Amino acid sequence: MKKVILMLLAMASIGVYAELTPVKVKKLWGLQDENGTMVVAPTYTSIGEFSGQYTWVNKGGNCIYEQFPISGKWGVIDDEGNEVCPVEYEYVDLCYGDYVNVNRGGVINMDNRTISGGLWGIYDLVNKKEVVPCVYTQLGPVNSNGVCWAQKGGTSNRNLFVITDKDQKGNIVNLRYQFYYYNRFQMKDLFARHRDEGKWGIIAVDGQEISDFRFTKVNEFINGYAVVSIARKLGVIDSNGHQLIPCEYMDITHPLHWGVCWARKEGKYALININNQELTPYQYDAVRGFSEGKAWIRIGELFGLVDTAGIEIIKPTYQKVYPLYNGSAPVMGDDKIGLVNQDGVEVIPLIYAQTAPLFGENQFRPLNKYSSNSIQWFRKFDKTFDWYTHEGELLATDTKKEFNINDSIPSALWDY
Repeated sequence: MKKVILMLLAMASIGVYAELTPVKVKKLWGLQDENGTMVVAPTYTSIGEFSGQYTWVNKGGNCIYEQFPISGKWGVIDDEGNEVCPVEYEYVDLCYGDYVNVNRGGVINMDNRTISGGLWGIYDLVNKKEVVPCVYTQLGPVNSNGVCWAQKGGTSNRNLFVITDKDQKGNIVNLRYQFYYYNRFQMKDLFARHRDEGKWGIIAVDGQEISDFRFTKVNEFINGYAVVSIARKLGVIDSNGHQLIPCEYMDITHPLHWGVCWARKEGKYALININNQELTPYQYDAVRGFSEGKAWIRIGELFGLVDTAGIEIIKPTYQKVYPLYNGSAPVMGDDKIGLVNQDGVEVIPLIYAQTAPLFGENQFRPLNKYSSNSIQWFRKFDKTFDWYTHEGELLATDTKKEFNINDSIPSALWDY
């Protein structure tokens, strides 16, 4: 855990991404350059960390920590010290590219780390203007397509993205706002309450509403698609506002890279494409996400393997399966373990008691660093081990699992 030392001196500084550095003079913060020249006079109660071109600033706030003001007014500065968003909002949040969400009228609650009340809009940091007025109950972050989710009506509670710094004893020594939209962002992490209140639609950064406000629950856009809900039935919409898969399913997975979804009706799953066409019948009791273009499915108690076209590469045969990794996966049948490849061929027979879930992970690697091959142990019922390549070549047999520096390692493994 990172240890943060709170500022106790009259002047302190924090190293950041930009050439300008936030500097505290008495009780206020300004910015100085590499030569120590004060470029921006110390007029701010608090300044956030630069992790890109912009960061937030606050005036008049009550700071629990140096970077946790819970009142006052918020704005944005760039890495040259220019105030690109005026310090007149109750909060600024989720900066993506040149756009930031802004709130008027909200109240920050430190106890549960939320902001409640007020209305949300979007500020353009390049053109220095409020491009979407603060009229929405909630906003998602602007994405790479220049659109975002907006809500009318419903709850206005919104979680604050806060990074907690702790010392070695686990005590909180600092709280910092996560200002930038980040890759692992999920809409469900943003909103403090269930989102069946109010209605959601899509808006563009120019303020145009490009879809009807009819959805009761929404998720983030990934590769231009988002899973949405109407009255607890799920479907898929694209970032242009087109409903590609109607909201008629009890469960649905995101199309991600494959352009297909697992969809459930009346307790059974089928594979459908982005045009809502069925690629398989509704016959599967459980499904898993696609990995390396394949997915495990289950009928009754047995697992099989299908591809993104819905073709069953392996009929439901195995009692237990593991994820595909580097083109192969351990499987279990009759309480014995072997290995199948992505084409459904059993390259290692089902005769073993145990192996690792991901074949070749953190094991010996081939001397040729460009090779994709790897090896893995399989424990026999007599507690000795056999070693294989993922193509099924037996390299060594009846060994120990772990090799030490003084062991007589089988020549087949040395040569590998």
